[in-house]
Amino acid sequence: MRNTLVAIMVGIVFSTMLCCSTQPTLSTPPTTPADVDVTALWTKVHGGMLPAPNYRAGHATMATTKAATAIEANGFTISLPGNFPIPTPAIYDGRLYVSGGFGTKQYFCFSAETGEQLWAVDLDDDGPSTAAIEDGVVVCNTESCTIFALDAVTGKMLWSWWLGDPLMSAPTIANGRVYASWPQQGCTFAEASHMLGAFDLKTGALLWRQWIDGDVISAPVAVGDEVIAATFTGTVFKFKQTGELVSALKARATSAPVVSGGEMLFSRRSESSGGAKEAISGWRGGVGGGAYRMDYQSNERDAKYLDKSVQGRSAQKAAGLKLDAGNGFSGGPPPSSNAVAAENNLGQGNVYTLQSFQGSRILRVNGTNVACMGDEIVCSDASNGKTKWARKLAGDLEKQGGHLGAPPVAAGASLFMTTLSGDLLQLNPANGETTKSWKIGREMRFPPAVDRGSVFIGTQDGKVVCIKTGDAKNTGWPLWGGNAQRTGIGG
Repeated sequence: MRNTLVAIMVGIVFSTMLCCSTQPTLSTPPTTPADVDVTALWTKVHGGMLPAPNYRAGHATMATTKAATAIEANGFTISLPGNFPIPTPAIYDGRLYVSGGFGTKQYFCFSAETGEQLWAVDLDDDGPSTAAIEDGVVVCNTESCTIFALDAVTGKMLWSWWLGDPLMSAPTIANGRVYASWPQQGCTFAEASHMLGAFDLKTGALLWRQWIDGDVISAPVAVGDEVIAATFTGTVFKFKQTGELVSALKARATSAPVVSGGEMLFSRRSESSGGAKEAISGWRGGVGGGAYRMDYQSNERDAKYLDKSVQGRSAQKAAGLKLDAGNGFSGGPPPSSNAVAAENNLGQGNVYTLQSFQGSRILRVNGTNVACMGDEIVCSDASNGKTKWARKLAGDLEKQGGHLGAPPVAAGASLFMTTLSGDLLQLNPANGETTKSWKIGREMRFPPAVDRGSVFIGTQDGKVVCIKTGDAKNTGWPLWGGNAQRTGIGG
């Protein structure tokens, strides 16, 4: 790490493109196809019989493993055993919670102030996800099948369930319930390959479950009395938090949704033919049982980062194959993952690359939508989709694979984002200019957590980096998605 760089030097990392609101990349939304709203079809599916639950308890034991913490001039770096990719850390009540990485079976808790290790837990399944934390309970999924709930203070396991192999999304907490997805067989409708379900936060009791057509991109999103999930196949399901289906849109979604007021936003594949394209879309409707309609579609671009033929030749694909083999998938993802359908939509078809998929997830902040779309950060007006500013990121999308930056997060009056080239950037949300940057020097594919003036980052080579920004106003984004509900709303 090194001290903050002045903004003028960030030209080494950024090549800058200004897009004024008078030159929008706004496209007239097409007439919503009749088969996009598939609520009636899935209502019939949900009226059928459910297979008997066959979930069994997992196990977790306190571990003696010690991570190494090095104090730096402006924070600290924790080296976790194994050198595996580390997902977004979670901050809760002054503590830092983090997965040991895709190839491990461990979860860790540290002091968020000093990096001192407080406890470690050995899980009986590997590949722990980023955590959701609320009411003193830490909840994570493991790729290899199991959801775990741990006591936030002691690390003691409160409950766990082996759900199905693999689990490729993170859990969500809202109103005393935990929401998660898992593979499930037994439905006569061929597209129904997974379930979304709810568990009691304190006891783990299964409250409800419903069929969906794939694992969930990143994590479910809980807003008000509803829970919304975009699947790897591109369908966006909305349920009441008590389990009743509200709507289902076969909309080619490529990110977890964000809901603000009466609008639902997500990135989506927008091409009608030819190579992959992606756009930000805003949808309205769904009130009183009414159908959703696309309100606008903006920032459409070629999306090699979603093209499976391009991604199949990338460094990320090679890394994913190696990581999968280490977790028992040397022969490829199991059929239960529905990875073929996921790859057709997202361009990624490995268990690891799907579990870690961030997509062009939208951040709603100060009346704008901000997203990293492959190699460019774009900011558009939330009322009409018109572009306000855009910034290019350095790197080679085809060679490296995936996105060159993780989804931006909002903390205080700034945006923070990590880049694949190894930089943490602090941006002015009004114009996209870089106000500060830190050279981490390690690849990063997950967004950071920001709390009480400190930024916490997981790196691709097994490190947790804490940068103390010196400004306590940089706070308010302690978990992936901003909170345990994963709402993606800042400011």
